[in-house]
Amino acid sequence: MATNILQKVGSEVLEQGGRDEEATGPHSPQAAHDGFWSYYQQGQTLSDWKHWEDAATAYRYANQFDTGQFWSHYHLGQVLSELRRWEEAATAYRQAIKVDPVVFWSHYHLGHALSELGCWEEAATAYRQAIEIDPELVWPYLGLGKALLELKCWEGVITTCRQAVQIDPGQFWPHYSMARALSRLKRWDESVVAYQHAIHIKNDWVLPFIDLAYAFERLEQWQEAINHYQKAMELEPENPECRERLARLLLTLDRKEEAAEAYSQLIMLSSSAELTIILGEILGHIGRADLAIPAYCRAIELDPRISLGYNRLGSTLEQLERCDDALKIYEQAVANSVGDAETLHRLESLKTRSVA
Repeated sequence: MATNILQKVGSEVLEQGGRDEEATGPHSPQAAHDGFWSYYQQGQTLSDWKHWEDAATAYRYANQFDTGQFWSHYHLGQVLSELRRWEEAATAYRQAIKVDPVVFWSHYHLGHALSELGCWEEAATAYRQAIEIDPELVWPYLGLGKALLELKCWEGVITTCRQAVQIDPGQFWPHYSMARALSRLKRWDESVVAYQHAIHIKNDWVLPFIDLAYAFERLEQWQEAINHYQKAMELEPENPECRERLARLLLTLDRKEEAAEAYSQLIMLSSSAELTIILGEILGHIGRADLAIPAYCRAIELDPRISLGYNRLGSTLEQLERCDDALKIYEQAVANSVGDAETLHRLESLKTRSVA
């Protein structure tokens, strides 16, 4: 429907252009003026209706009549952004800037389009130009902080985010981006404070809690780290990264029974032969060989070529004096061409003992 309307308007403009041509010549200023405004207004109407493709066509027609109008280029960039056609949007914003280089929003939106394209250096330049035009608006600082984070310019991120916080301390992203940059620089005490500010503003996203927990780990504030991993799991109970980090931390702290429970829950979410072997090892250390055996069996089932699984299973069976079962496991490892040197040694040792 919108396309039909656009075609109708186009016909009317051409008819009007023909009348103007008869009166004033084919390239008269009046004909160009009328053609531009007809298409520009149609682009506005179509944008209001969210008919982005037709709006883009209308603005392009308008620009054919007059390339020196800022707003038609700018609004073309807007509708192309709605269509996520970022390269074309960036071109339109650049044309708008060429016409009028001191409009804040064209630089800001150019920065956003370039960010979507992953052109971080150019995006940073656009955001800096927006800040130069109006340093009191927070949005370009947010965009610049993100671009500098991608460029790994950690000190630049910190400076930019601090400026953003001065303008609007209630924004989440400056605190969070600053915390991430401080973590990269191993300034853990400062990063903890920045993460805490971010979480105070937005406490329903799991990543800041995970990042804060890790910062507490680096500061050896173990219980704080555990508490924040647990808070992260309350937000996303099925987040495997969070559960694995907590499980590894508990194991590092030699809290083996808690670690065994954490690994058990993790394996329910993410079946992994390696993680299952770790669980088996922990169970063995706490005297639960009866539970370690099915864990090792499960690891071999998940990955029949994981030599460590056969090795751990066989040695556990030996500890329980189930030497015949252990011998079968070692032979199975050799048959599957996954027996390592230790497995071969254990196999030969068992054979020697059985002969004796």
